[in-house]
Amino acid sequence: MSEANDHSTKTREQGVLRLLADLKSGEVNASQLTIPERRQCVAHLHFEGIGVPQTAEILNVCERTVRRDRGAIAEENAIQPNS
Repeated sequence: MSEANDHSTKTREQGVLRLLADLKSGEVNASQLTIPERRQCVAHLHFEGIGVPQTAEILNVCERTVRRDRGAIAEENAIQPNS
């Protein structure tokens, strides 16, 4: 991985961690999140081992939204066959 990509990944990860901290402290209302921001949080929480019900509670959304976001994330990251 190049140094620029490594820095970009760290910056993005710090952004998600800051966003989650702001949600927890009440500085940010979950309803203010954009879909990409929410999906970044869903992905981070998923990889931290947080389940669907807990993620839904943290983000103040229904479990169906979390499942839909997880599906969209998986689809975005899927390997596409060469045509």
